Amino acid sequence: MFNYSNLDDIELEELCKDVMERMLNIKFRSFRAGVDGGIDLKDYDSENNIIVQVKHYINSTVPMLKSSLKKEVEKVDKLNPNEYYVCCTKELGPNDIKDIYNLFKKYMDSEKNIITLKEIDDLLREERNIDIVRKHYKLWLYSSNILSEINNQNTFIDCETLLSDINNESKYYVRTQAYDIGIDILEKFGSLILAGSPGVGKTTISKMIILYYATLGYRVRYTTNGDIDNIKKSLSVDRELNEIILLDDCLGQYYFKIKESQQRELIDIIKYVNNNKSKKIILNSRITILNQAQKKSQEFENFVINKKVRIHVMDMDNISLVEKARILYNHLYFNNVSKEYYDSIKNNKNYNRIISHRNYNPRIIEYVTQKERYKNIEPSEYFDFILSYLDNPQEIWRIEYEERIDKIDRLFMLTLFSLTDTTISESVIEECFNKRILESAIDTTVNNFKDTIIRLNKSMIKIIDNNGTREISVLNPSVNDYLKSIFYENSAELERIRESIVYFDQIKRCYSKDSFDEAIKERIDNNRFLCLKINKLSNMNIVNIQTLWIYYICKYKILDEKHKQYIHNYIENIDNESFKDDENIRKRLFIYNFLEEPFFNFYNIDQYVIKKEFITKIYYSVDLEDLVSLVNGLYDRANNEFLYDFYDISVSCIQEEFENYIDKFNISNFIGDLDFNRYSNGNYYDEFELDEDGIYSDVKDAIIAELEEIIENIKYNVIRDIEMVYINNINFDEYNLKEHVLDAIELKKGERDYDDDYEYERYREDRLIGTNYNNEIENIFNRDFNL
Repeated sequence: MFNYSNLDDIELEELCKDVMERMLNIKFRSFRAGVDGGIDLKDYDSENNIIVQVKHYINSTVPMLKSSLKKEVEKVDKLNPNEYYVCCTKELGPNDIKDIYNLFKKYMDSEKNIITLKEIDDLLREERNIDIVRKHYKLWLYSSNILSEINNQNTFIDCETLLSDINNESKYYVRTQAYDIGIDILEKFGSLILAGSPGVGKTTISKMIILYYATLGYRVRYTTNGDIDNIKKSLSVDRELNEIILLDDCLGQYYFKIKESQQRELIDIIKYVNNNKSKKIILNSRITILNQAQKKSQEFENFVINKKVRIHVMDMDNISLVEKARILYNHLYFNNVSKEYYDSIKNNKNYNRIISHRNYNPRIIEYVTQKERYKNIEPSEYFDFILSYLDNPQEIWRIEYEERIDKIDRLFMLTLFSLTDTTISESVIEECFNKRILESAIDTTVNNFKDTIIRLNKSMIKIIDNNGTREISVLNPSVNDYLKSIFYENSAELERIRESIVYFDQIKRCYSKDSFDEAIKERIDNNRFLCLKINKLSNMNIVNIQTLWIYYICKYKILDEKHKQYIHNYIENIDNESFKDDENIRKRLFIYNFLEEPFFNFYNIDQYVIKKEFITKIYYSVDLEDLVSLVNGLYDRANNEFLYDFYDISVSCIQEEFENYIDKFNISNFIGDLDFNRYSNGNYYDEFELDEDGIYSDVKDAIIAELEEIIENIKYNVIRDIEMVYINNINFDEYNLKEHVLDAIELKKGERDYDDDYEYERYREDRLIGTNYNNEIENIFNRDFNL
């Protein structure tokens, strides 16, 4: 049987309407609760031809249902319909059905006029009625069993943070037009940016869409720390495998967090998705950050303007009042807000002032409907309580932080902010928190950390189980917004946090750009830098602090005798694996610093340049462009005796790296940017024949041109000339290049249509706002609130 318990009474009423219409092949209209005079659904006949009474008693007893129906008899007698149906979300026994039939038998043909949960469920399970199931999002979601699969790493990959509380959250979902628009855009174009202000529901809509595609068999990839490169690397090489990517807060939470390379990475991954029909991508961003990113990068702005990715802006002004009402009601209903408090909203239609408020925001609604927030408020004052937060939304976390939590809890929250915008391992925050409270007059004979996270859990933080590892994050991004507003202004507390820093991540967050360099230099000078730790879960691609230490020595050109031996030890311990672990940092330290002055002579690097084993070790761990730079650096520094061996190693490694370069050449991007009209005997888009050999030839020429451009930079003439000859004699058949080109051509042929004349206006305000919804809104709130 489907799970009906997470549908509220409005959703059940809408479901019963669809069921009765399908069952009787008649269109019904709904009536406002509380003034229906015994009518919930009625056919469109002007007289009372067919009437349906809907009873949502799934969580109540059968005697309560019968008692309620007895009160309807007098109303039905006055209406005197030709036919009367009772549709109830309750399983009933034969005797119960008979009792109800006897109440209304003069208006019923038989006991079949009583539609129980069993009849509803049987109808929905028929294949022909799958459209009804899909129309009702939560009913379909739970029927798919996808929520029981959220720990399945074959489907949801690295999604623990995204789906940590999904079973509880899903009952609050309201299917809005934004959800339908998002699905529509993804089906047509494959890529979507959901942009909007904090708290408007970007992540919620994304989760709903992600779960939808998961039920269709898509694998889900997720990141919230901007680690775009690793997401792309993790995508399956199987072009037929359906995958959907969610980049949450893809540009970060603040302007200054936008990386220079991030827009380029976003463009690359969107292009990749657009050239692969089996892939889809959702990107979330605060609208202000998205606008800033477009200003910062002309390429990114052009990419967006040219509609390579569709942007749906989630402006609360473009969410209909009915949708706002449904969101409000859903939170009241599933948070078990009592009737006394509910009446404060219902009286005088106060709900209209809430849903039409200029600051209406689902995150505020979520906050004010949690019992912990309003438990000290009198029921009669509940509406004013909600209105006060809508009038001053910034007060939500100020009051929570300043008035409702203890000093030690505040220290915890500031320590958490000093570490991350996203999630952090519990062990890391515990270590940093304990170091911080040592600086304060706090009793350490009790487990302050454990007590603190128990108090703060679900009020300001949440705890996530990530494959057995507990991680901690703020409850939602608006907490970070508040903490940011106070973190840098409180200079006394900021200084104390700086003194208790444990991890390098904290230095990046505790110092401004202007003061960061001096802070690093000071720690290097007083030997405190190497005491720092690296959080391996952060997006740094660095595995040890020694690498960072030497990186900053090079960056700031620090020449100090006391560092010599340590630098020598570091170089001697370099191996292929350590190069891979720290990605480009170690390679560039050697290539672009140690082979240059003043480091080469001051730190006596010449003793390593003449060691063939050492050079070979580095050669085989760098890519082609870095290899060329390394060859040049060694050519300038190596003695004549070494050049003979150096020549052999260089030629061999460069030719081997050609193979890697060709294998990694982005054929899809190259072909994706081609105008196919150049390769056809007419207009390609009118189905003329395509010159695939011509495209293949141009791909080869492009690869050769790129290789030649790189090799042209080699200073050592003999090596450069040999490699140029080698490039022009590459046998591309050995790389299955033509097969890859033909695959990319097929993808390009089926590329999604980015027609600038696409009728996007149908998603504008006329669809989202509609006309007068007063009756429908009253229908939502003007009902018995029996929980």
